[in-house]
Amino acid sequence: MADNGEIELNSWWVENDLSNPTIILLHGLTSSKHSPDILLPMGMMNKSNFNLLAIDMRDHGESTCEDGFYAAGQNETDDVVAAIDWLKAKGIAPSNIGIYGNSLGALIGLMTPAKTNDFNSLAVIDPPVDFKTLVREEMEFQNLPTFLWEPLYHYALVFERINMLKDIPVDALPKGNKQPMLIFTGMRSDRILPHHSDDLVNIAEQNGIEYEIHKYDDMGHTQILYFYTQEYSELLIDFYESTLSG
Repeated sequence: MADNGEIELNSWWVENDLSNPTIILLHGLTSSKHSPDILLPMGMMNKSNFNLLAIDMRDHGESTCEDGFYAAGQNETDDVVAAIDWLKAKGIAPSNIGIYGNSLGALIGLMTPAKTNDFNSLAVIDPPVDFKTLVREEMEFQNLPTFLWEPLYHYALVFERINMLKDIPVDALPKGNKQPMLIFTGMRSDRILPHHSDDLVNIAEQNGIEYEIHKYDDMGHTQILYFYTQEYSELLIDFYESTLSG
């Protein structure tokens, strides 16, 4: 439950050994926990007996449909906080909780330190970082004029009371506990352009955050885990085993 019980989050909980790492998996926009982008890394981590919590964020999948709109992570980060609180209630220490984010789920993970630091590491694949730039790039991809960003931003601010630029990663990550990050980037991604990962690296370096980045010149958006499956799995497992403790 999130928002004092107003939002019911439909989730899958896979419990193996609570002394092992526990990972919250965050899907992308218009997706859900049923996505292969979530199921495949779940399978990878399940083989290592990790505990896994894959959630449908609000307005996605089988969770509560609040208004049918994506809130640019402003409300969705509350879903992550609720997931972390649920894990803590099961006796899982924050030092043993990691976050895995796919595409816009990665953005939500990167924004989470603005609301809680009760997790210890974060892995992301093709993460957006600058939301304003992301929207303009998506408009260009859809052959729409980029100036539409301004009325869109003000509409959300005035009518939905959502500031889509609040607690974006450049502001959220400095509020964190320097949780280490693992970054995967497809250099041929046309949905989340690869410069976003470079922006994330710059933020990490400016704030003394340890990071590991892997770039794949021949991969499009979130394709890495399908074509470099074994390598991806090994890097992911090693990262969480080295950054999380029971």
